[in-house]
Amino acid sequence: MKPLEKKVVAWRAFWFVVGGGLSASLNGGAYRFLHFKAGYHPPLAYALSLSMTTLVLSMWNYHVNFRTQHRFRECFVRYVIAVCLCALANYAIVAPLIKSWGKYWFFLILLVQMPMGLFKFSLYHFWVYPHDEKVPESTG
Repeated sequence: MKPLEKKVVAWRAFWFVVGGGLSASLNGGAYRFLHFKAGYHPPLAYALSLSMTTLVLSMWNYHVNFRTQHRFRECFVRYVIAVCLCALANYAIVAPLIKSWGKYWFFLILLVQMPMGLFKFSLYHFWVYPHDEKVPESTG
């Protein structure tokens, strides 16, 4: 890996961890509100919180974390595929668990988001938002 590529990966990893913290907080807070305050059934509350978090973090990923020289429309199809794949996998794992072990809801969300985050980082970095070594990115 060349020095510029290492720098890009390091900055993207740093901002991805920051975004992961925001994601867990948003997802957990939205789920808590939707389930405990608004009274939604756990799977529906989680689906809504995951959807809201995905929408908010998509802006974060494009504008902060995975800045690229490519226009969004060039990345859009890959982005939609990656987001749908990750959201469906996340929901398929968390929804049944949250139904069974509801009192550990925040732990379950974190437990799934951590490995899912590594998978999502790899998808975003190498496939969705490609970087070009010839054109240095603004990294901070």
